[in-house]
Amino acid sequence: MNTVLDLDAAKVKKLIVHYVGNKFRDEGVMLSDAESEHDAVLDDLLLKFFLSPVVNSENEYLLSHESDINLNLIKHYSSLIFKNENEFVAASSAIAKHLYISSTHPNIGGGEFIEILYDGIKINDLEIQAIGLFRIEAKSSYLDIENNHHIINIVEKKGISVEHIQKGAVVLSVDNTVFILDNLGKKTKYWLDSFIKATPKNTTKNYVQILGSITKVISSKINSPQEYLSFSEALANEDVLSINKLREISRPFIKKNNFDSIVDGIGVKRGLVLNTDFPVEIQKLSKQVREVVSKTSIFKGVNIVLSEPDLKISSIDVQDTEFGLRAIIDINRKGV
Repeated sequence: MNTVLDLDAAKVKKLIVHYVGNKFRDEGVMLSDAESEHDAVLDDLLLKFFLSPVVNSENEYLLSHESDINLNLIKHYSSLIFKNENEFVAASSAIAKHLYISSTHPNIGGGEFIEILYDGIKINDLEIQAIGLFRIEAKSSYLDIENNHHIINIVEKKGISVEHIQKGAVVLSVDNTVFILDNLGKKTKYWLDSFIKATPKNTTKNYVQILGSITKVISSKINSPQEYLSFSEALANEDVLSINKLREISRPFIKKNNFDSIVDGIGVKRGLVLNTDFPVEIQKLSKQVREVVSKTSIFKGVNIVLSEPDLKISSIDVQDTEFGLRAIIDINRKGV
C-alpha cells in the first residue's frame, strides 16, 4: 500500500544549508556552524515546492543495508535527530560529509545541500516528523531589476529554482520509509544507491510495471497462436491481477520453473522482494494488457496487431504449405 501523508499541519522546524562539492574533483565541503534563519514566507516555499512534490510522488522506498538497517548512515543520523532535535546541526554535518564521500562520479555537480526538519506531518492519526534532503547541482537563470544612478537595468542572476527539484529525499520518522526524487538520475545512480541506500517499496505503481513486464515476457514465450489467444482471453477476463494469479493463468502455457525464473529475474532487476499476492486492478494494467490482447503471434517473426479495440481474433489455423504458411484467421467484432 502507498503511504499517504497529511501535510495540512506540516511546518518547517529547522533548516540548515551546507555546500557539498564533487569528491572526484576534490572540491571539498563547507559546513554551516548553525541553523539557517527562516520565516513564514520561506517556510511556505519549503513546504510547497520541496516537501510536497517528493512525498506526493509514488517514489516510495525503504532504507536498506546489506547486513543491519541500523548501519545505514541516513537511518542512523536521521534517528539521532528524531530522538533529540539538538543533534540537528551535528547530524546534518555528518550527512553532508557522507554525501561528499558518495559524490565520486565525474558527472556530479557540486552545490548547496539543504537539510530540513519537518514537523506536524500525519499518517492517519499519528503525528510524525520527517527530514528533507535536497541537493542543488545546477542553478537556474532568472531576471532581476537594478537601479543604478537612476537608470533601471535588467540583469541576469543565478538562483535555486523552486519549480524543479533536482535531487530530493524525505525520510520519515517511522517504518524506515523514504521518498526519493531524482530528476537527474540518468547521469548517475549515486543518490539512491550510494548515498541513501534504499530499495523500492511495494506500491501499486511498481506492481503495474512488474506485472506488465511479466505478462510481456510470458506472451513472448508462447509459440502456438491458439494458445496465445487463450492466454490473452484469460488475461482480459480478470478484474484483479497479482503475480500468483498470473502464475495460475499461465500454467497451461509455460512451465512453472520458467514462470518462477521470469519473476525472480524481474525481482532482482528491480531490487525488490516481490509480494506475489499484491493486487492490481486490471484497469490500471489496461495499457500492458492491451498490448498483449491486441497483438497475436502467428509464427515466429509474424504478428497481427488489431488497432481497433472492438475487434477480437476468435481463432487461428496455421498450416504448412509447399511455399511456406497459410493462416486462416477469424476476427469478430464485439457486440455483433
